[in-house]
Amino acid sequence: MNGQLPDPANPPDFSHFWPSLLSAVGTEPRDLPSLRGASGINHDFAAVGADERSGRLVVISGEADAAGAAMAQADLQAAMKEVSVIMARPVIIDLASVGRSIEQASGQPGLTAGDITRMNQAQEAKDEELQTRLNEQMAEWFAPLAQQIANARAVGSISFLQGLGQFMEQLTKMKWQMPAEDPGAVIADFSKLLTGSTPHTDSQLGVCGIPVYEFSPDELEAIHSGADHDAVEAILRDHDILQYFYPAPDQTALALVDRGRHSLESIEEVAQVAPEIGHPYGSSEIVNAKELPALIDELQDRKLLVEGELGYELTAEGEQQRAIVRFKPREGLISKLINRVSVKVNLKNIIKIG
Repeated sequence: MNGQLPDPANPPDFSHFWPSLLSAVGTEPRDLPSLRGASGINHDFAAVGADERSGRLVVISGEADAAGAAMAQADLQAAMKEVSVIMARPVIIDLASVGRSIEQASGQPGLTAGDITRMNQAQEAKDEELQTRLNEQMAEWFAPLAQQIANARAVGSISFLQGLGQFMEQLTKMKWQMPAEDPGAVIADFSKLLTGSTPHTDSQLGVCGIPVYEFSPDELEAIHSGADHDAVEAILRDHDILQYFYPAPDQTALALVDRGRHSLESIEEVAQVAPEIGHPYGSSEIVNAKELPALIDELQDRKLLVEGELGYELTAEGEQQRAIVRFKPREGLISKLINRVSVKVNLKNIIKIG
């Protein structure tokens, strides 16, 4: 493809994208269109892979939203206690990219009253030259959305309703107001979307949001091919996806401190859960130590952590390190670990366990 954008009307066939991705995270793709959870509900998949040796089942969710994917994961896990169910979800729409495109071109984080007025005036005056210029401008603004649609169609196994659900969910996060008299007044404001990343909701619920919209044509082609396993792993690592399945111990420790775990005991309490639920640790990214106490010491030596009144805290350098990955797909595992431990603690406060 030589880096050319896929044609939204005629996308290339990347139908082996999901099997290749599932292989790269250590599972064998299986032909299972759905599975029944403990509730009796059948949950549909975009794809699924099994790792019999480690007892993992990686599911690419067919749910339209992150909450549905998280509930499906819990339902399937309740039905299959002997395996670790790991849920990922394709994120195919990112309206923030449209907002960035508009902001770069106009200096405003959204459509203004003046934009709408010019469109109406051009239509009423039947000014073909002006209409052409405005259409070209709109095409430029919405070019990122066109590529996202092309990517989604190219990888396949993503339903229309799934895409529509994501589109509508993000529309609700935008700020809308009636056309104002001030031509510069923003009436379709993307600002709220621009402050974070689309997979953030997935991350909060412990799901791995796979940002399909971020992949370049060459990356899509490389994953689809699957000919170079190391290359596929590298692509997933670059997009902070592989680290959801195989977390880096040092980044996990920093994340847990960032998320309110300040003592060595509380960090260890949460960190040790990862391998138990199907997320074996991979290689560290910052320090060399493997055992948690030595790892924490090295993070302090690197001036990423400091011991304060409440226990371990992030330094300014630690905050910068976290800012790089805080809204990436890998963050979903941190939420998954914290949510799991918190649920156990809350249950113990309600009923006597063990």
